[in-house]
Amino acid sequence: MPPKDDPDDLPDDIVEEVRAVRRAHAEACAFDLARMFEDVKRREVASGAPVVSLPPRLLRARVAAGDHDAAEPGKAPDVRPSSPAARSGGRG
Repeated sequence: MPPKDDPDDLPDDIVEEVRAVRRAHAEACAFDLARMFEDVKRREVASGAPVVSLPPRLLRARVAAGDHDAAEPGKAPDVRPSSPAARSGGRG
């Protein structure tokens, strides 16, 4: 059991406010994910603020190992093991 003065037990006003806003938005959209998504997209357009879409992150281990296909922008990396030993988990 954590001590009584553990900071993780203290209420976080910011987190609670974010949760309240998310809960209100979900309720306003009748908890319908499609409606929630469309509402967020509508608000993005209405705000006039630029919306940034970033490319997928590279698989660092594969790039470090010299797998240049993993580093090619716009191409989904092939995540299948490349050798029979790797496919069998290294068990021959």
